[in-house]
Amino acid sequence: METSFTRNIAGCATENGFGYNGVTIDSKEVEEEKECFKWCGQVNECEFWTMTKPDSPRCYLHSSGSVKIKQNNTISGTSSCKRGKLI
Repeated sequence: METSFTRNIAGCATENGFGYNGVTIDSKEVEEEKECFKWCGQVNECEFWTMTKPDSPRCYLHSSGSVKIKQNNTISGTSSCKRGKLI
């Protein structure tokens, strides 16, 4: 699977097919990517986020993301997405 980037968020590049395997702060079910990165913006410790898709989408917030791993059916972003401003 090739890495693909979606640049639909001001100052943010999301990455399909990769997840962060760091310290997980919290997780919850979400309906879309926007919910995940906005939630990250509300949690001070959040530096990275990963959302599983398409079945039962779940958002995982990470305070550490030193290990990026290839994972099918995921989309991830860094803390640069925390502003949550769509272009």
